[in-house]
Amino acid sequence: MRYFFPLIILLLLVFFLWKGLDEDLLPIPSPLINKPMPAFALASVEGSNNLFTEKIFWNHLSLLVVWSSWCGSCVTENAFLLSIKNNSGLQIIGLNYKDSLLSAKHWLNQYGNPYHEIIFDPKGLLSINLGVYGVPESFLLDEKGIIRYKHIGPLNASIWNTEIKPFLVR
Repeated sequence: MRYFFPLIILLLLVFFLWKGLDEDLLPIPSPLINKPMPAFALASVEGSNNLFTEKIFWNHLSLLVVWSSWCGSCVTENAFLLSIKNNSGLQIIGLNYKDSLLSAKHWLNQYGNPYHEIIFDPKGLLSINLGVYGVPESFLLDEKGIIRYKHIGPLNASIWNTEIKPFLVR
């Protein structure tokens, strides 16, 4: 009897921890859904003297993809993005997060460039305003620059077909 109660407590603890492994922790709602893209002015990875602002998302259905050269999952996602770049109906904008220009350019040369434009965010300030806490993360924006969807983790065909494509046929 002396060991019965600690055993029951241990079994309950194990049960709840095991049950927690089945929970999907990724769908974290973004407070920015249905709100405009935060204001920003950042340079391009390509080194042009032009500054990008939130206006880059106006008049285009856009997919903003937050990535970095040090991100392992970004390599897999990049292959998928290359496959949809020219036939998705989206302007794909990259947001290079907390990276160096040299590393970002080397990564793009090695794996390919699926982006129509790439915003350079070396300090992560825009990423902070977007609520990004890891890479890759993606945001779907409508033609008015309103954030309509956020995905945490790498995009793939399954996520594309179930989560993003429905926004494209509206």
